[in-house]
Amino acid sequence: MITSWEDALIQALVQSTMLGASLYLFLLVFKKPERWLQSASALYGCSALMVVIMLPVLKFFDPETALGPNPDFTTLLVITVSLWSFIVTAFILKETLDIGKFASFWMTVLLEVMIVIVIPLTGSSMGNFAS
Repeated sequence: MITSWEDALIQALVQSTMLGASLYLFLLVFKKPERWLQSASALYGCSALMVVIMLPVLKFFDPETALGPNPDFTTLLVITVSLWSFIVTAFILKETLDIGKFASFWMTVLLEVMIVIVIPLTGSSMGNFAS
């Protein structure tokens, strides 16, 4: 769990950097580095939209403290938005790299796994936090 704004800032910086660097690496492998600006804009824009959607939900309906009328609904909403974010990322990679759905799915899984592995290595008190 994120315990302070410093941890949240570290997580945001690490995730943003990893996303941009991984995207550029994928584009180099597929010989399409000229598409970096458009695809990075799409990924960062969609990520920002997901955060804007989730901020009020997480502010008023914290599932860990069981605040709000229905913490199960909050958990379901977080899972739904996370799944939506995963699907959007896979679609953007598919269109950017001109690859199939299967390959874009596994590239998105790879991005998420890298984030889960690298975030605890940042040394912040986030410890076991996973995106």
